Amino acid sequence: MNTPTWDAAAFFEDLTARNRLAQEKGFRFCRISGLAGMEDAIAAMQNTPAFVMVSDAPVGTMDIENTPHLRRTVMVVLAMRHPLDDMQARSQCLETMQELFRQYMSALIPERKRREVNMLFIEPRVTLQVFNRYLTPGVSCYMFEVATTAYVDMVYNNAEWE
Repeated sequence: MNTPTWDAAAFFEDLTARNRLAQEKGFRFCRISGLAGMEDAIAAMQNTPAFVMVSDAPVGTMDIENTPHLRRTVMVVLAMRHPLDDMQARSQCLETMQELFRQYMSALIPERKRREVNMLFIEPRVTLQVFNRYLTPGVSCYMFEVATTAYVDMVYNNAEWE
């Protein structure tokens, strides 16, 4: 299948390495495999104050009607540690992650334009939400998903079959 792809994990890893706010707040990038991987990553990095975690296994759907296309979604989680019962510190962490999200989205705009040249479309709506499940005590998380769509050549080819 000659469908264009996008390495979202590499994109967000690069953003994390270059972003001043991420560096100032000690964000560390890691790839995870779904929600279970998030807990493992946080546990493995006990001395890390903040994380950018990207699922390296995008989920997808294929639409085979009219104009066939493949939609892939990648989960991104921003997480910060704070004192366990300190709601003010938690609020400050959430504000920091909201600002980091905004800065990441500002970098996603030109990336969208670059990818469209190769017929890969990054969907324009990205929703940020507080992540309340699977949390380690003293860690606040935001999650967002970035979806891409690429058109797929679905012409039946006899050479591919016995």
